[in-house]
Amino acid sequence: MESFEPSESDYIRIVDILNDKVSVGPKFVTVDITSVCNLNCIFCRSHSRFIKSFPLCEVRLDKALEAISSLVPLGLEEVNVSGDGEPTLHPQFSWFIQELVKLKLRVNVFTNLTFKDESLLPVLASVESVVVNLSSFSNYKSIHGKDFANQVLRNLVNLMTLMKSRENLHNGVDISFVLSRPNARYALEISSLAKKLHIWIEFAIGGGEELPNKLFFRFRDEFKPILEQVNVFYPNGTNADWFIEEETSPLSFSRCFIGWFHCFIDVFGRMHFCCQHPDTQFGEWEGDVVETWFLPQTHEKRKVLTSLNPMNCKYCRYCAEALLLKWVDDVVTKGGMDDLFHLGN
Repeated sequence: MESFEPSESDYIRIVDILNDKVSVGPKFVTVDITSVCNLNCIFCRSHSRFIKSFPLCEVRLDKALEAISSLVPLGLEEVNVSGDGEPTLHPQFSWFIQELVKLKLRVNVFTNLTFKDESLLPVLASVESVVVNLSSFSNYKSIHGKDFANQVLRNLVNLMTLMKSRENLHNGVDISFVLSRPNARYALEISSLAKKLHIWIEFAIGGGEELPNKLFFRFRDEFKPILEQVNVFYPNGTNADWFIEEETSPLSFSRCFIGWFHCFIDVFGRMHFCCQHPDTQFGEWEGDVVETWFLPQTHEKRKVLTSLNPMNCKYCRYCAEALLLKWVDDVVTKGGMDDLFHLGN
């Protein structure tokens, strides 16, 4: 997530923001397709061993595909397939991904990459990016709950080999490392692996309402030395510098415009603007997703979200459009309509 190219619809959305309206659909859809998982990662808000229970359910992917397809003519460009569990465990996962690719959308999949079914590899190789949740190899079982380290490494290498053989310059693999007290010591280990494989590793600060506070860092000074080591070792392959900067992250923005760009469908069938921030739900997706997106009450909710505290958002790995939102903020703050049309032409 180092750069992006704004699309024609992005300029339309900025005009909408300046004119207090919405005339196109979301740029991104994130859909959590299952809450079933085969791990219990210590930092996970859904399946950590410190959580007593989490509802297990799966999204009907034919219904999800119908909703996503209806948004394509309205400017949808990208779909993130994730879950409060492991998405590859959904019985319709392969079919769903193949159908999304047919729609000419950029597709990103978030996975623990523990599967043994090799037929999933070509499916994953067809998408824009695969983000692997990984925090330790040397102590995988302690951090992730089961000992799948060798399987993950095998799948990682095979997937990268398959992607390379297809000569698709637009797809690739990234590692997501959720930084918490138990796994912080492995940050350099995973960074070393990423460097050998020439792939990006993105750090995120862990947290969860149901998890003990002692699992997570409360102050920058607690994790800063660790990420400083990472940044020296692998300076251009991680976002470690975003966390050790004393001022603001490159992703920080003064106002949040996520309501014009993102639709998140959770595993319980609720529609939100943001994957992580509370109180962003604007509807249920059992009805018409397009109609719901344009409802007056949805737009009122959208406008309220512009006051979100950016300190809650600037390090969020879930916000796939964070760089875009920073760009939008800069354009809206600095310009107005004249500068906007100059930028768009």
